[in-house]
Amino acid sequence: LYTPDNHTHLNSFTTIINGEKKEAGGFAKLKTLINEHKKVNPDTLVLDGGDFSMGTLIQTVYDTEAAELRMLGQIGCDVTTLGNHEFDYTLDYIQKQLSSTGMSGKVVLSNVTNVNTGAHIWAENKIITKNLVTESGKTISVKVGLIGETVPTLAKKRTNYTGVLNGEDIVKNVKKEVPILQKKGADIIVVLAHSGIGEQKPAELDANTGYALTKISGVDAVLCGHLHKDFPDAN
Repeated sequence: LYTPDNHTHLNSFTTIINGEKKEAGGFAKLKTLINEHKKVNPDTLVLDGGDFSMGTLIQTVYDTEAAELRMLGQIGCDVTTLGNHEFDYTLDYIQKQLSSTGMSGKVVLSNVTNVNTGAHIWAENKIITKNLVTESGKTISVKVGLIGETVPTLAKKRTNYTGVLNGEDIVKNVKKEVPILQKKGADIIVVLAHSGIGEQKPAELDANTGYALTKISGVDAVLCGHLHKDFPDAN
């Protein structure tokens, strides 16, 4: 199960979808749906695609990501990556928010490194092992390899990461991470990309690379977001 671009919507809200008013969003609704799904499929992975911050009055007034990070924990999020809006804040701020909510260990971000040392700030990749039951009733272990990607140009609204962090091109980074996870024994590889669908051959440092990622050998699934659009489009 995948939950991208929650944008601090702790509660549901009214929006217009195809010309009709509908209730959408909200961590409470997500929690209910996830709980119902897990009753049938208890080994379900809950993955988040970033941009859990920025978007509502709660974020603006309290200037904190702690509430939505705690909500990610409450809905049972196994792994999250970071979206462009998480980088609206300083690195120190992001790290403190993640640490205070116990979410630091659940972040995977593969294409962002320290400019000076080349070291990853958060986990470069992850493998989570799930025990699944086949149609014949046999229990098997599946190693799910996870790659996390964000908009490589990072944010410049409130801070500038020039000289602090380096964002690598998403497609190039995924091509580099796939063999690393394969060597670690991943059975399937999933890319959590805070990235729109985009073109088959995106430009260097493009923010929208989802389609191109599906063409990379070894990638089994791509979970993207960022542009807030449905796929396939109704038109």
